Amino acid sequence: MKIEHYHYLRELELETALYEARQDMASDRFSKDNVDQHVDEMFSK
Repeated sequence: MKIEHYHYLRELELETALYEARQDMASDRFSKDNVDQHVDEMFSK
């Protein structure tokens, strides 16, 4: 794979992550807990 193609795919991946984060925020699917609290909550389910 050429490096230009890799960079293109990486940019798409980052744009997708940003889109998903914005969707989560708009739908109140996020946590204001600190990292330790959040991880504890994730693994207690």
